Amino acid sequence: MIYEQDNIGEIPTKSNEDGEDFLLEESYNGSSAEPPFGTNSLNAYGLFEQRRYYKDEIYPIEAPQPLDLWYDKPYFGKIDPMGNAIFAQNRYVKQLEAESKNVWVLDFVADAYNDFKKTFLFLNKKSVEGTPFQELEPKRGASPTLKEYDAHLDNVYKNFASVFMSKQHRQEQLVDFKSFMNLFLQFVKFNVKNTPLTLSSYIYSPYCSPTICGLMIDIVTDSHGNDIDKFNKFIDDPNFLCYTESAQNFGFKIDKNMPGRLVADVASPKMRKYLNAYPKKPDPFVLEPPVLSSPMPPTRPPAVPQIPFEPGDFVQLAIQAPSTSSGVTGPWIIMKDHTDLKNRRYPIDQIPKKINIPGQGQVNAYQELLRRQIRNNLRGGTSGVVKIWGATILKINPSQQERIAVGTLSQNVFNINPPRSSDIALIEIRGYRPASASTTGAGGVGYTEPDDFSEFVNVKIAAASLENNPDGFDYGSKVLTYYAPTSEAPILAQLGFPFPTGTQFGKLVMEVPLSSLHLDPGATSFTLLRFDERVSYQSRLDLWQTQFDEYMDRYNRITVANYNRKKTTYDEKLAAYQAALDFYNNASKLSFNNFLDRRFIKAYEIDLYMLKELSMQFYYSYTIEKPSVSITKIINCGDNDYKTKQKLVKREQISKDIINQKYDDGWWLSHYFQIRYYESGKKINKNVLKKYRNRVNILFKQRGVKSALQYINDKFKNLSLTT
Repeated sequence: MIYEQDNIGEIPTKSNEDGEDFLLEESYNGSSAEPPFGTNSLNAYGLFEQRRYYKDEIYPIEAPQPLDLWYDKPYFGKIDPMGNAIFAQNRYVKQLEAESKNVWVLDFVADAYNDFKKTFLFLNKKSVEGTPFQELEPKRGASPTLKEYDAHLDNVYKNFASVFMSKQHRQEQLVDFKSFMNLFLQFVKFNVKNTPLTLSSYIYSPYCSPTICGLMIDIVTDSHGNDIDKFNKFIDDPNFLCYTESAQNFGFKIDKNMPGRLVADVASPKMRKYLNAYPKKPDPFVLEPPVLSSPMPPTRPPAVPQIPFEPGDFVQLAIQAPSTSSGVTGPWIIMKDHTDLKNRRYPIDQIPKKINIPGQGQVNAYQELLRRQIRNNLRGGTSGVVKIWGATILKINPSQQERIAVGTLSQNVFNINPPRSSDIALIEIRGYRPASASTTGAGGVGYTEPDDFSEFVNVKIAAASLENNPDGFDYGSKVLTYYAPTSEAPILAQLGFPFPTGTQFGKLVMEVPLSSLHLDPGATSFTLLRFDERVSYQSRLDLWQTQFDEYMDRYNRITVANYNRKKTTYDEKLAAYQAALDFYNNASKLSFNNFLDRRFIKAYEIDLYMLKELSMQFYYSYTIEKPSVSITKIINCGDNDYKTKQKLVKREQISKDIINQKYDDGWWLSHYFQIRYYESGKKINKNVLKKYRNRVNILFKQRGVKSALQYINDKFKNLSLTT
């Protein structure tokens, strides 16, 4: 066993004059003994005689003392000095230098073997071609404990499901997880001698290979039961003595019953040298932290003014006026909001906008404007005309000071402060002339001119659009207007209204809503381009926002998520490196006295977890295959007359969450206690057993699961060995 150091000591080597160890170059031409012929196929007597012969006569006495895993140390590598079942931790296994990349052993064992192999291959050996000594290639190392245990449990389940549960009365008893566990305890009780269940019991059993310790390396995978094969390949080979002595010089023993297996002798000073090399200082941490690339979303469209018009633009506006020929009087009405802003780039009579009029469907806005002809909006009658006036924008949203200044100069001011519920503009009506002025040089050809300023003082604003208020127009405030004679032009120019001078005409200036204006047909291409750019800005901004959101969504889902994964991995590796560095700086060296605690796991510490997992898996597998059961019930009908009645019962469906909610660790400890008792094979008085069980409950409540598990293990491990 790995802890029986008195029997696994180092055999001294000879030294040269300088005191250095060297390999003995004694002549060895193979064993002189008769070959053994033991195989597992012999009858009992023949097998006994041949095994005795191999044990007592075959192994060369010249070779270093081997390790007998059959007769002397059957639990080597599987138990600690206290008899606890153990197995090597996967985190400390290391890959061997081998053609097969899947050979792993404990780290210090791998270091020793790699050095042993390099040294042995340089020695002057004889006729190694075709023998295991030619390359000394490792074929098998540490076996995966939990994987092999899982394969063992597959056989346990088959025995439980197909044999034990074949009885009808057991079928009827299994209706839920609790009844399953009761039946499972019976199964363990009846089959425990041939079917170990817990991980601890499995490791104690012959089903578990000693290679779980990570201390053994096989250079062949031949059967251990064929004695003649072992004799021919190893013991009778002239290189065998060199092989065994070289192995001993690096801290290895030879398995007597399989010479192709080397076993790390942790009690050997040679092997302790490799033990003491741990913990090794971790390699410098050179991994660069991941970098999150900056997002490069589509560029936001440059901001533009919200108002698409500018001072100086040639514009149009629609005026609903009374028909003087019919004698109708009434206000002159400026139309506004009768079409979308984007369509005001077109002349009024070319509006492409289709609006929805109840009862009429989609109609042309301008045609609807003409059709109505203010018939419901004039006093004294329904006759009227629609005039299209041309104008030039002078100011957009003038300040209060500017508005008052303009109003002071006006000859006919009737409202210098109309409501400002929307954007407004000061415009100059092109082609206007007062009635007293000469007609010479009158401009504005193609535009309707008001006959006299006095007829225009009643101008009002139509406050509702055709689409929103198709049955009539809601009159708003009067429009600020004034007539400016040429003598006032210099003053107006100083205020930012550069009226031309040297003309006999005055100017008609009006303050109107921006929503009443359309671009004039004479607008330049630059004006149209600027208008389109400003009007389309919101839609371009909305499109950009959509593209921006989509980009950022992809960026977060892919780029950021990938970075977070890399960052998590990086942080974990950095933390592992720091932990390894701290351990190297603070921990004591690995040694014969502490390597069991550092490199091995006590099986009982995870027994309860494994019991939960296998129990749930067994139940789940069984109920998936047989989700319901037919239960027979006998009914007494009187006069010794009985009849049977069958009822189909659906078995309980479970999940891990449900099991964890219904059954706590104390419930599982009770079942584990009973199973370990059955596995121990001991016969214990009921009162004593009850005392043990009470002690488990006390430990569980006062100190937790680990202490309770240790107590159960100490009582039932049935192996109490000493060093």
